[in-house]
Amino acid sequence: MSQNKRLIVLLTIAAIILRLIISETNYYGGDVDLYFVSWAKNLLQYGPAGFYDRNLLANYPPLAAVSFSGSLMLYRLLFPPVNRLFWFLNGNFPLFPSRLLLIWQDRNTAATFMKLGGIAADILLALGLYQMAKLFVKNNKSRIPAIILYSALFNPAIIYNSSLWGQIDTIPLAFAVWSFYLLYKNRMILSFVLLCLGLLSKQTIGILVPIYGLLFIKRGDWKLKIKSFLSGAVVFFAVFLPFYKRGNVILFPLITYLRIATQFAAGWLTAHAFNFWYLVHYPGNTSDLVLYFANLTPRFLGTGFVLIGLVGVLYFVGKKTQRGSSFIMAAALLPMLVFLFSTRMHERHLLPAIPFLLLATVIEARFYWLYLYTTLFHFLNLYAAWKQPPVRLLMDLADNRIFVNALIVVQILLCFFIYYYFLAFSGKKTAFLRGKSRKRQLPPSRSRHLQSNGGAYRQK
Repeated sequence: MSQNKRLIVLLTIAAIILRLIISETNYYGGDVDLYFVSWAKNLLQYGPAGFYDRNLLANYPPLAAVSFSGSLMLYRLLFPPVNRLFWFLNGNFPLFPSRLLLIWQDRNTAATFMKLGGIAADILLALGLYQMAKLFVKNNKSRIPAIILYSALFNPAIIYNSSLWGQIDTIPLAFAVWSFYLLYKNRMILSFVLLCLGLLSKQTIGILVPIYGLLFIKRGDWKLKIKSFLSGAVVFFAVFLPFYKRGNVILFPLITYLRIATQFAAGWLTAHAFNFWYLVHYPGNTSDLVLYFANLTPRFLGTGFVLIGLVGVLYFVGKKTQRGSSFIMAAALLPMLVFLFSTRMHERHLLPAIPFLLLATVIEARFYWLYLYTTLFHFLNLYAAWKQPPVRLLMDLADNRIFVNALIVVQILLCFFIYYYFLAFSGKKTAFLRGKSRKRQLPPSRSRHLQSNGGAYRQK
């Protein structure tokens, strides 16, 4: 194993250990306690059939529920034998650390098991970004893919989301990134299946589907496209069928998924999201259907603005589909547009933009600073929604209206800059690609001499 691969393995293990420590030593509340554990218990006790009829507040797709129930089942299987083992070791070996037994019996250990799906997805997401970066950076000696990997492994917003909060937003993101990677590798069937699995994990990657669709249409022959689509459809329906109990069995997956995907924040302007509507109308727990500017509702204004931006992005992606730069920029830009200008946004809905903004470093190295700012912006937004663990400095910053408004303005300006960059330079070779080795350009006279001598020219 090379030194570089050894470093990757060690840092990956360190990232996993860091997440487990953070999960074990911090508060066991939030969505894990309120929803995920109860959904998992319900699924294990009564089975999947009728799950969404019994749990009307269950607004996560089937794979998320399966992930939670699998984690809880694993905890129930491991807890008794490990607990007996620790008691035996603690009673018979004086050197055995008794603290380990207390940690194993702590409620945070149960929470950590519930977070394992998100933690594993964090690592798979980072590895997927690493593979994507290597795909676009042709210089094998470039350190940018490794930097992207390490940045994703130790991203504070991603760690907070999965290891403290216990959310699973990186599960669909990991599926999406690997789906795009396999699409560029022309493994279309597996790529489409992974995209469907991502949508079955959480609907937040739906904004990436139009970009994927444009790339998908331009690749492979129609027979392969049809096979891929049918394979994905079979997987989609097969995952939903165990949850069916009554009604039209064919329409059940589509109707249920649509109901899940449209449950957003009780119609509020913003559900704790630091975006345009938080900036102009605080607090955000106001209906987005009130009359606002020119007798139009905020929901109409936000949706219209996002749709205009969406059409512009998709138009240029469609023109330059074969360019990796177009896809990366669009995948970073669209989630950011939706988060900043749509109503009913949660604080977590900015997360899909961050991995692709990090990946945009392969286009322009200075984008790394945009990635860092967006990461810190997103981290503070996550913290403001939960304020755990209590850190006075972070709590003061999150509650400082002037400071937060300034951050939002800067993030909106960065979004406009990225949009301008995308429209002006999409598909062009930019600064970062200078890392590729270039052949020295010979003068015309020497070039002709080289050709006339059968390539025997040698520089002195």
